Amino acid sequence: MSQASLHLLFATPLWLAPWAQAEVHNPVLLATVRALQQQQAGAVVSNVGGWHSTGNLFTLDIPAVRELHGYILAQLGHLLGELEPGSKGSQQQATLTGWANVLPPGGYHKLHHHPGQHWSGCYYLMVPPTEPDSQAGRLELLDPRSGADQLPQPGQFFSPSATVTAQAGLLVLFPAWLNHMVHPHNGPGERIAIAFNIHLEEAMGAGKA
Repeated sequence: MSQASLHLLFATPLWLAPWAQAEVHNPVLLATVRALQQQQAGAVVSNVGGWHSTGNLFTLDIPAVRELHGYILAQLGHLLGELEPGSKGSQQQATLTGWANVLPPGGYHKLHHHPGQHWSGCYYLMVPPTEPDSQAGRLELLDPRSGADQLPQPGQFFSPSATVTAQAGLLVLFPAWLNHMVHPHNGPGERIAIAFNIHLEEAMGAGKA
């Protein structure tokens, strides 16, 4: 090696993808979530307050749901391609499980991760307005490196956490093992998102000559 070079070890990927078809499909997706609210009492998982649907939302035979399913998998393919160009990512089968979250003012998601899954993420349908510098309603992702916050250094790379500002039509993807939480918002209105897990398996026959 004749020159100095930078190597970002143990980097944690975060993929942000605005959906160009959001204005077309979001009204139907919102109506679907509202219908599920009428049918289900909901579950308490990481949510404190609000409503968390049960079952797999992506089993619904609704065109907008199928379109979102396809968009998520397409973006996962782009992400895997960026991480490892020429890798076996395209030879993996992905199982997608999704649910809806509706948070009223004051509702939030406590710190958690998603064991037994490879990737997690969310797609925002409705986001209440907040102050530009406020943490209200933001997704916060914690630095997984043990001890990285013991001696603060300037710059985002050494920050103990990172936040994502929710926006209607935005898709977010990150490793399922990454601890994350959602800050409470103070309204007006509700914060509505479709969250999901992705489990990957090697496709039948992949890697065989």
